[in-house]
Amino acid sequence: MKKTINRFTACLVLMLVWLMLCTLVWGWIFTRITDASAGQKIVLFVDGSVPRATDLAVELEAEAWPGIRMVKVMPFSYAMMGEREILAADLYIVPESRVEKYAAWFRPLPREMTDGAWTLLEWEGQPFGIRVYDAENRRGAADAYIAYRKDMDPEEDYYLFFGRASVHAEGNEGAADGASCAYARRLLDLY
Repeated sequence: MKKTINRFTACLVLMLVWLMLCTLVWGWIFTRITDASAGQKIVLFVDGSVPRATDLAVELEAEAWPGIRMVKVMPFSYAMMGEREILAADLYIVPESRVEKYAAWFRPLPREMTDGAWTLLEWEGQPFGIRVYDAENRRGAADAYIAYRKDMDPEEDYYLFFGRASVHAEGNEGAADGASCAYARRLLDLY
C-alpha cells in the first residue's frame, strides 16, 4: 500500500511539472502570435482605470496607419512587474497632479500637434501635453472607454503626452515613423 502511494505521489509531481511547462510554452506561443514588435504597434498607457481598453484599442485601430498591426491600451498598473514596456510607450494619459512625477518619460509635443484647437500644458517653456479631460466640464476624449477619476475631490484635468522613447514619434532616436501623432489625433477626435 505504501509503495502505491509513493508511486502515485511521484506521478502527481511529474504531472504538475508537466502541466506547468505546457502552460508556459503555450503562453509563450500565444503571446508570440497575438503580439507585435514595437515598430508594429502603438502603446497607450493611462494613469487610471480603463474598463474598456480593448474597445478603445479597436476604435483607435480604425486609423489604419501603414505598418501598424495593433494598438495596445493599458493602465499604469499593468507595468507593476516591470517598467520596460511603460518606458517605451508611445502615448500616455496622466492627471495634472502627476505630470512632474513622470515628466522624464515625456517629450515635448511634436510641432504638428501644437497647431490644433486643443488646450496645451507647458512644461519648462515648451508645449508638452494636450488636455484630454476637462474636469470643469466633466468631459474628456474617449471618456466612454476611460474612467477618468471623477470621484476625486477636487477633480483634475488629464493630459495626453508623447513618449520620449517612442519609436513612432518623429525626432526621437530610432523613430520608424510619425504614427503616434495620427493615433493621438484619432484619440482626440473621440471627444
